[in-house]
Amino acid sequence: KCLTRAFSPQCHAHSRMGVEGDEGAESECADFLDGFLDVFNEPSGAEVSTEASALRALLRGDRLGALPFLEESFGTRWFHIRSVSPDLDFGLPELLGQFHAFDAVANRALREERIRNYVACRQVGATFGAGEAWAMQPSYLSANVVRRTRADADCGGEGDGLRTEFVKEEKVVTEFLRDVKATDDEAGLDLRGWTVVLNQIQGATPGLRSLHHCIFCLTGCTGGINAYLTPSGAIGKPKHTDDHDIVVLQLHGEKLWTLYDVDYAPMSEVLLTPGDLLYLPQGFPHHAREVHNVTDKAPSLHISLSQKRGAYTLASVLSAVLAIRRSAAAVCGGPQEIEHLRTAFAACGGPLHRLNQLLPGRLHQALVKAFDPDDVSLDVMVEVAALVRAAASDIPTLSKQGRTAWEAAQPESDRKERAMLRVAAEITFAELFQLQQLPDDVLVAFVSDALWTLRERWIDEFFTNHGLRPLLPPTACTFPEEGADVLSSRWRRRVGICAFLRCCLLRVDGRRIEIPEEQVPAVKFMMRQSAAETFCLSAVPGTSAVVSEAARTLVTFAAIEVVATEAKLMGQQESNAS
Repeated sequence: KCLTRAFSPQCHAHSRMGVEGDEGAESECADFLDGFLDVFNEPSGAEVSTEASALRALLRGDRLGALPFLEESFGTRWFHIRSVSPDLDFGLPELLGQFHAFDAVANRALREERIRNYVACRQVGATFGAGEAWAMQPSYLSANVVRRTRADADCGGEGDGLRTEFVKEEKVVTEFLRDVKATDDEAGLDLRGWTVVLNQIQGATPGLRSLHHCIFCLTGCTGGINAYLTPSGAIGKPKHTDDHDIVVLQLHGEKLWTLYDVDYAPMSEVLLTPGDLLYLPQGFPHHAREVHNVTDKAPSLHISLSQKRGAYTLASVLSAVLAIRRSAAAVCGGPQEIEHLRTAFAACGGPLHRLNQLLPGRLHQALVKAFDPDDVSLDVMVEVAALVRAAASDIPTLSKQGRTAWEAAQPESDRKERAMLRVAAEITFAELFQLQQLPDDVLVAFVSDALWTLRERWIDEFFTNHGLRPLLPPTACTFPEEGADVLSSRWRRRVGICAFLRCCLLRVDGRRIEIPEEQVPAVKFMMRQSAAETFCLSAVPGTSAVVSEAARTLVTFAAIEVVATEAKLMGQQESNAS
């Protein structure tokens, strides 16, 4: 459905820096510049079939298999896929166990302790050793309950004859959850019409933690996992939009989702059954309710993985460029300045405006999968710089436009906040004009610095908030004894790790390690290999002593592993020959 009725996107005739001769890239960037993404089109059967395979790959951490979704559909199309959910160690029994153990005060204290210790340790790039237990505690669990009931005649309603009740007080919610746990039989659960929302449950089981980690590695987007338990026939939250993408996995019972168009008119209904997946880009209006079944009173349970776009939106990159220029000029700068500018720029367009969209899929994935800045070509940086230059020219016009249909549908408090943020954006007009006048090579240098600064910050924020990925047992992280045939053994990068190197600081699954400069070429060689490829240390650049020491560090932090020693390889060859 055309969005120009609700928004008035400005068309651009900016030069496409660095995309001559690449019609696909030019078309992709032109589409990105020339309007709002139309996320409301219903996918065809062929598209659903293709995306089903890609989304299965996403859930198991297979980047190559997930590329069709990551490069073409992530952030731009909604999908309902049947029977793709992975086998998880989390379901209704595990959720009820969380109810019984719920202690918001204790969980919050653990989270605060983890953040304090993690920030203190990462300043010196120290290993965590035996004191690492605090780093892997589950994230802060919070909970609330919500229900929608018929509105009294004198109380009014919300346009549909229903009123919404929220309860967030920790003491009240804790007592409610423990009462629900009093009966383990799901048919006997008395939720009294309330939908229970348990937030940030990714630390509840190893399977949830692994799913959470692998999706972050593939998308580069942070966020948590929330669980929603809805009693039979009940409606959960009212119609709303989210400021992040969501991946919904239906685990128990059935739930009917109503999707709305940009004018909040009903567009489609999607019935989720166990094993189904629903993906919605940010800004997509929706609400869900449990399907009432007379014979089956069991509740409905789904989990939702939020994907906050953060570092990879145009508003974020533009804000980081300005903050870095200010820092170079000894003015303001730093993470707080970047976030302040990002929220101001984001307020100039709704959730579907290009300022708040992910960079085009091919560019986004090039940045997410890079191990170090040298992995990304100059052409990619030139294309991103062209988008940033266009965005800088957009802000003054967008900040002065009238209220859009999307804004008109938001609560009054949100509308006032957005108006104030637009005023904050106006302060940057002179800087934005100066940025537009920069020579291409200078702007590309600022954009490159901004992107890698955002990548570092986003990785640190993810592991600070959600905990380190547990190390493997000591036996799996021990370098072979001296004298072993180390250099001729076959090695590989471990599957599903989050690793990034900038200058001499290596990040591996939340741990920060200072790498001696002479070891950097060896580390780059070993970590640029895919998990499907093996290599010999004898092929790694550097002296045998330097290579061995670099490999020892990577083994300690579970970044690489030995696949087969020379003795095993010779044994296999002799067996094959015989």
